Amino acid sequence: MIVVVVLVAIRLALEPVVEHYVNKTLNEMDGYSGSVDDIDLHLYRGAYRIKGLLLQQTNDSISTPFVTIDTLDLSVDWEALLDGKITGEVILARPTLNFVIEKEGDQQQTGEDTDWVSTLEDLIPLNINRFKITDGTIHYKDPSVTPKVDIAVENLELLAQNLSNVKDSTQALPSSLVATATSVGGGKMDLHMKMNILKEIPDLDAKFKFMGVDLTKLNDFIQAYGGFDVKAGTFSLVSEVKVDHGKIDGYLKPFFENLDVFSPEQDLVKSKGFFRKVWEALVGAGAEILKNPSKDRVATQVPIHGDVSSPDTNVRIAIYQILKNAFVSAIEKRFNETVDSTQ
Repeated sequence: MIVVVVLVAIRLALEPVVEHYVNKTLNEMDGYSGSVDDIDLHLYRGAYRIKGLLLQQTNDSISTPFVTIDTLDLSVDWEALLDGKITGEVILARPTLNFVIEKEGDQQQTGEDTDWVSTLEDLIPLNINRFKITDGTIHYKDPSVTPKVDIAVENLELLAQNLSNVKDSTQALPSSLVATATSVGGGKMDLHMKMNILKEIPDLDAKFKFMGVDLTKLNDFIQAYGGFDVKAGTFSLVSEVKVDHGKIDGYLKPFFENLDVFSPEQDLVKSKGFFRKVWEALVGAGAEILKNPSKDRVATQVPIHGDVSSPDTNVRIAIYQILKNAFVSAIEKRFNETVDSTQ
């Protein structure tokens, strides 16, 4: 009874101290400020749980929070402890991430210029071996275009294991990451990755599929960046990317099925401008000429090559730009075919 009373007293005394420390850590990040609603300590399992975490860019021009998390659980990884290693486990429940990128102007919210790993290390003083996300959401927003763009990936389930290389230390890529999600338009995302994040420049081998998106649900995006809309069709994307000793190599392959861009019966009676109607007619004609007649499919393959170690290379932004350009260009049917028959 004395031990129980002492542990409860310690827990009650530590919670406000930990909450103050967490808020202080979040507010010391470059370009961002943060807050939490509550902290719960779980001494019996070596853990604490953060409730209602919010991160906001300090630039007042973007009011949308960058990150919100219902609960963030940080604890000892007991499975790794059984293997004789003291490491940490991080579980995010119902996180929401908002990327805001404006087509015109320099206002953007991408998290690029902040050391998130260092902040996480400050919150949990252990090497992280297991990382999990349940029911996550990622938004891409561009309020500067017309119509405004807000597309999302939802129901994100992600599990990364053996990040500290507790097991199978002789393998070149000992860590794994698996993720699934759904998108607007009913798309299904599937990611499988092997990696070694202990290297200064991590090695990885990733296979990614994003299948069956109803393009009519993406018309805001297509109108904003392509200047036309879609009457019918589905979009899918497959990709393979490898990083080995700082060299990235792979491809992005977007393809479209049953694509219908222009319908004279519908479009000619709408109150669209003359040049808009002509543009959509040309795009639609291009689709009919260039699609695969046996499969009613249009596809292109975009190679990804580069040196990750180069200070001028921003891989995430580069891949995003490639994907956006490939998406719009493939609909417009401006191909630069580079398909490798071996892939």
